[in-house]
Amino acid sequence: VGTGYNFYKFDDELIGFKKDEERIIEKEYAPDFEFKDLAGRKIRIKVKVTSIKKKELPEITDELAQDISENYKTAADLIEDVKKRLNGVTEMKMEEEKRRLAMGKIIEGTKVAPPQAMIDNQLDTMWTNFIYRFGGDEKQVEALLAAEGKTREDLVKEWEPEALRAVKSQLIISKIGQAENFTVTD
Repeated sequence: VGTGYNFYKFDDELIGFKKDEERIIEKEYAPDFEFKDLAGRKIRIKVKVTSIKKKELPEITDELAQDISENYKTAADLIEDVKKRLNGVTEMKMEEEKRRLAMGKIIEGTKVAPPQAMIDNQLDTMWTNFIYRFGGDEKQVEALLAAEGKTREDLVKEWEPEALRAVKSQLIISKIGQAENFTVTD
């Protein structure tokens, strides 16, 4: 708790709890909530806080900056570098979002009917990547899904719209490349 990564997403409701305090939290989830098992539901959760920990971060000093990297002489150097990196990441995400939105508009205005084999291939790739993110053991991933009452097929079904969009994007980009006569060079 406190990381925002718990299944029930009740971090905000825990603010103000004391150690050993116990309460019942009522929470209602939006119909489009990320976890389908909770979407549109209202639940009651009994919560007991068994411990409270606080991360103590060191003060940003010249010495800390120099310990992090020889490239930093002062804390200001470190702070400036972190700001540059964060700005770079933000700009990159903004550019990616612009591309995603533009491609969405192109897909909406284009009639593309990709072969089912291409969509199936994309879904297989998505499944392989999903397993890889979990450590590469398909049996464990399937067991985790089963514990949630799901199967590989259920997950793949949820991914179909994303896979269709990816395949359409690939076909459109390929066609644009052909029409514009793009070539790859060294």
